[in-house]
Amino acid sequence: MKKEKGILDSVDGLDSVEIIIAIENSFNIKFDDEKDFEKVKTYGEFENLVIDKIQGTEMNDCTSQQSFYKLREILVEDFNIPFRNITPKTQLDNIFPSKNRIKSVTFLKDKLKTETSFLKPDFTLSFISVVLIILSFYYFFNQFLLGLLLFVIGIFCVKIAQDFGKEFYVITIGELSELMVKKDYKNSRRNSETYNPTEVKEIIKEIFSDSLDIEKSKLQYNTIL
Repeated sequence: MKKEKGILDSVDGLDSVEIIIAIENSFNIKFDDEKDFEKVKTYGEFENLVIDKIQGTEMNDCTSQQSFYKLREILVEDFNIPFRNITPKTQLDNIFPSKNRIKSVTFLKDKLKTETSFLKPDFTLSFISVVLIILSFYYFFNQFLLGLLLFVIGIFCVKIAQDFGKEFYVITIGELSELMVKKDYKNSRRNSETYNPTEVKEIIKEIFSDSLDIEKSKLQYNTIL
């Protein structure tokens, strides 16, 4: 009998690793590759594995709302933004002027205690880093030391690009709240010792869908991985 092809069979191994890392980071869990994945064959079984890994009490509340309240409280108390000016539709560009954006966003992340990236890497530096890294692979086989130097400089440019990016990944406060929930779920909740299983399943589905570029409707309990 021919084995049914799974959704991960045709994707790059790095994509699978990125999915695992994203889920570990968001829910503050850690997988044991050998033991945890040994019996996981379907998407639904993977969902159950994640939920079993999450420590805490089940609650039927809204994390996006809690994340928004956290953001609003910090913006009012630490950035002196009038309460009435902060709604889910408030544009981030109006709250964080470009001139001091990097410093302000860094302070905001510190207050939120999150490692989630809010700003896109600088485009020019990102492009330069990609070119340097590609060139380094070419020179590795011809002039090893030059290739190594280009690779190191390329990686350094990646770091600089991340530090100096000023463009937000999202546009509004509400969208930033949603981004936090997806990237740092446990830390986005009022009580990090609780979780909503329905939300967890939806976030897992979003991560799979975005990473593999597949429709959510194809991610059913019995979908073969």
